Amino acid sequence: MTEILAVDEMLQKLQGFDPLRRVLLATPGTLQGTLSAYFGRPIDIEMSSQRRDGSTIERVVDLVLRDEGTVACHAESRVVVDDEQFLKLVLEKRIGLGRIAQLLHRETSFLLETAHQNEDSFTRSYRLAGEGFAFHIDEEFPAVLYPEARS
Repeated sequence: MTEILAVDEMLQKLQGFDPLRRVLLATPGTLQGTLSAYFGRPIDIEMSSQRRDGSTIERVVDLVLRDEGTVACHAESRVVVDDEQFLKLVLEKRIGLGRIAQLLHRETSFLLETAHQNEDSFTRSYRLAGEGFAFHIDEEFPAVLYPEARS
């Protein structure tokens, strides 16, 4: 279960975004499943880099459409982990950070810090935290894959 912190503030930051983009930007840490549902096919995590310094891990990943290689989202994360079980899964480099929290049945809190859009992309920065871990994640979505739907 994820608690979304500062819901009114989050909704204020998402004004001006169309409904689909609001859903993506407000998704609290399990984006891989949301993107799989949107595209109707699996989304894989492709690790570009991961560097560990004590309990802090910096990682760069792309969420890509399986069998196509199209990048649906680019993410850069700073992770602080104080839990061995959680750390082990992060270091395996196989699944997304939000999915790890879900697999371990960890209650989390989600705080959307920023959301921006331009012609080419839309972005968000957020924090996801729970017992034994805290993430700061910056994500960028290519606008061409998520056409705006305005009524």
